[in-house]
Amino acid sequence: MDLETFRALLADEGQQVLAALQADDPVGEAATVAGLLREHPAALVSAAREQVRLRRRAAAKYGEYAARLYFTPDSVELSSHFAVSEYKLDRVLHEVGVVLIDAMCLGSGADALVLGWSHHTTPSTRTR
Repeated sequence: MDLETFRALLADEGQQVLAALQADDPVGEAATVAGLLREHPAALVSAAREQVRLRRRAAAKYGEYAARLYFTPDSVELSSHFAVSEYKLDRVLHEVGVVLIDAMCLGSGADALVLGWSHHTTPSTRTR
């Protein structure tokens, strides 16, 4: 998916398409897609369909949060399960005490989400 299509997914129209596909039973997806294609650009419907498919796969690792996140096939495949991320963070904190982590290096985000939810985090002031 290109950046323009991703931005379209974030806009109101894209959110409506995502919501329609997420609410639908996968068995009835073809009918829903056909209806959406009559009202929305094909690239947008295709991107939304892919996100819903990836979110369903990611639910095993991200639970209820998967429905609000955006994925690539690689990010779903390579991401840690939340339980693994929590274990890793707890272990590091237990052994080291204080941890400074550049969240940009934390893969698809499970580690960064767990860190942000459970500990004090501050945005980086570095600029590139």
